[in-house]
Amino acid sequence: MLGRADGWGMRQTRTARFAALLPTNLPGVRFTASGRIWFRRVTDGPGRDAPTAVARAAALAAVHDLASGISGQRAPAAVFDAEQQIALRLGGWQASEEHHVKFKGKLRLSLAPADMVKAERFDEARRLARLEEAVTHDRLGFLRDVTLADPRSAQLWWLQRNLEGEQPETSWQVFDEMVRPLIVNAASQDDAVTRFANLVVSLVDRVHEDSDRLEILAGLSKALLETMGWQDLADEAAALFAVPPPVPE
Repeated sequence: MLGRADGWGMRQTRTARFAALLPTNLPGVRFTASGRIWFRRVTDGPGRDAPTAVARAAALAAVHDLASGISGQRAPAAVFDAEQQIALRLGGWQASEEHHVKFKGKLRLSLAPADMVKAERFDEARRLARLEEAVTHDRLGFLRDVTLADPRSAQLWWLQRNLEGEQPETSWQVFDEMVRPLIVNAASQDDAVTRFANLVVSLVDRVHEDSDRLEILAGLSKALLETMGWQDLADEAAALFAVPPPVPE
């Protein structure tokens, strides 16, 4: 048999040097692995007649597959953990049915300087992204809990925000369309009286932008107040646009 022809019996163990780049969970960054492995033929199957060179290649390939499966699940900074997990797996004989060999070994892992720089850049970018997420979370919390807690707070925020901008836009119509619905949603527990008061505030704000409609609003208010029996308020609404008597010469 070939196993006997190259002077290597079934129970004999051979060694080989292992050197390879193993993946990490970060694309483009790899561990540098080096060490020694031990291998021998399996007692049954096609591998029992394989020459030494073929068995060595099979063992090296099997070790690479095993180590890659472990290292590929770990971050570049976890080089120590990856090395220890590989050591646990390679500490005893492992059988490879595909490669028809048994193998074990000892490997050392490290990060090349270039890969270390890549990993540090990635970690810095991730820290900045997490910081931005935290700032955004705080801002949204402030909007929810303070700015949009009630209509008056929201109006003051809207006024300050737009007056301090490069191109001030203080349209209350935009406020009503974009901001006020958020206030209503955030304060859905308000009773009907509060919601109606908010509606009246919105109505008055819009009238300030369109003074031509103020007279229409006053007339409607007068009729409504008279229907409700509040004549004093109806008279006050009517007086808003009453024509003053001529001044005697």
